[in-house]
Amino acid sequence: NNPVPFLERLTQRRAPLTGAEEGLNRCLGIFDLIVSGFSTMVGAGIFVITPVLIATTTGPAMVLSYLLAGLAFLIGAATYTELSGRFPGIGSGYSYVYCVMGELAAVVIGTVVILDNLIAISSLLKSVSIYFDQLLFGGTIIAWEKENLSFGSDIPWLPGYFDLFALVFLLIFGALNLWGVKQTVVASAILNTIVLFALLLIIVLGFVFGSPSNLTLPTPPGGEYGEGGFLPYGWYG
Repeated sequence: NNPVPFLERLTQRRAPLTGAEEGLNRCLGIFDLIVSGFSTMVGAGIFVITPVLIATTTGPAMVLSYLLAGLAFLIGAATYTELSGRFPGIGSGYSYVYCVMGELAAVVIGTVVILDNLIAISSLLKSVSIYFDQLLFGGTIIAWEKENLSFGSDIPWLPGYFDLFALVFLLIFGALNLWGVKQTVVASAILNTIVLFALLLIIVLGFVFGSPSNLTLPTPPGGEYGEGGFLPYGWYG
């Protein structure tokens, strides 16, 4: 009946443990950690969401959005670097918060991390499914799924059909993770190298074929795509 022990448990902090005490095998090097960090910061959204946001939300001001996002990631990276130096035996946001702020805050952060990973994985698998289907099968698989596996959902953020193609990729990636951390990082390094070259190619082509006039759009008829200029949708976009 005494609430004090319960409240104390919510705020109790755990002493940081070393890798040996955690029973973890240290098999990753500096290059592996760089690859892991790059894959965390650069995902499929940079290829899928960017054109949609430029057309419907930001316009040319997407440049400012990327600068702000890059600054936020830089601050986050510096924070994790400082925490890693202070608590070298742990490496997750949940563990950091557990050691500094207590169990309740750690549970909140852990829940947020799980939800964030679920959203990121689902959007990534959906993007991979759409692109592979368009590239290899001309969109026939998703068309078949829409016709035969539809469940008629009216929720805007649900596709309305079961994406078995995305499930196949989920099983493949899951099996890769079960294979081992080192093998997963090696596969991630190969995929991230392809992503990096694709981004560099886009940047080079942008400088070669781009024009400063693209930073100021003309006013479109009907106002469907903003009001023109560098900020067609205003500072809100």
